[in-house]
Amino acid sequence: MLKLPILLGVCLLLILTGCNKDNPVEPTKDIQTDNPKITDLDKLVDNTFKDYAAKSKTAGFSIAVINGTQVSQYHYGETKLGNKTLPNSQTLYEIGSVTKVFTAIATHYWVTNVKGMFITTPIEGFLPSNLASKLSLNDTKVTFKHLLNHTSGFPRIPNNLPNNTDPYSGYDSTKMYSYISSNNLLRTPGTAPQSEQEAFNFYSNFAYGIAGSILERNHSQSLNGIFKSYILNDLNMTNTTLNNIENVTNRAYPHNSTNNASYWHFSGMAGAGGLKSCLSDMIKFAQKQLSTAVGNSYQICQQPTVQINGKDYFGLGWEYYYTTKGKRINVKDGGTGGFTAFIAFEKTSQKAIVALFNNENTNGMATPFVNLLEEFFK
Repeated sequence: MLKLPILLGVCLLLILTGCNKDNPVEPTKDIQTDNPKITDLDKLVDNTFKDYAAKSKTAGFSIAVINGTQVSQYHYGETKLGNKTLPNSQTLYEIGSVTKVFTAIATHYWVTNVKGMFITTPIEGFLPSNLASKLSLNDTKVTFKHLLNHTSGFPRIPNNLPNNTDPYSGYDSTKMYSYISSNNLLRTPGTAPQSEQEAFNFYSNFAYGIAGSILERNHSQSLNGIFKSYILNDLNMTNTTLNNIENVTNRAYPHNSTNNASYWHFSGMAGAGGLKSCLSDMIKFAQKQLSTAVGNSYQICQQPTVQINGKDYFGLGWEYYYTTKGKRINVKDGGTGGFTAFIAFEKTSQKAIVALFNNENTNGMATPFVNLLEEFFK
């Protein structure tokens, strides 16, 4: 499945299947890496990830650590278990729900800059008219803001989604609209979660699928083309795509604990988690987050809109992590059937981390990632 809300819990991170607390001892292997282990940062990254990298089931991963104008990149493992090919800055990974940040930025830009509307505009006028009665509850209409901050009342995933190793394949807008026409909202739009468990339940992949569908319905191009027009071309993110990557030579292969992982294919739900990207492109995206001027869609999406117990929880696409010293970090993680991705940044310190893995989240990369986050942002 796609990912969950914010990094919290026993492993300090909620990922879709939860933190794996009782993994048996796993055989280890020699570590393949380009980390020179010279600087203090080199050694911090290696010491943090070497045990994870040595796991026999760990395929590969790519990490970027950004500190102002300094960018350090590290690659470990293999693009496919057994092929001895170290990933590099151009290797493509599925980034899962990190896609939601792109969808939020593109949607906000289109609504406010192109259409000249407010993000609080109801969505009913941008979907088939027969769905209008299902896009409100208790006299409250679903707005674009509700879609992007997980308060729409839509489910986490729709109940007509196939349950298989490639769950979003063939799930197009017709099936999405069929779900809406046959089901009421689960709660009044704008209702905020009161606990972390409620936030987990409110988190909606379906809402982001709808946001992407609205963008496609109201443009003369695909969502991939919209991302290019609003984000990718401007940042020169030439390798990032919603297209299938099975024919791309420099790609990572998906891995899971049962050795039956496959690439995921998206149609109608692409806005929820369909992007593939590489470390060099995601560095550009992270640097954009650090440099954005006040008032544009990047900066506005970074701002919190939902709080739980006095702490910021959901923005538009972004979520928030509080370090053990109380520092708030913007974060987003994502996972598909064979990949996991993380991005975290803090504008005041001008620091960011990007991490891309070609293993599903049960492989245990959450703990070392959070350990690196805690040390780097302290």
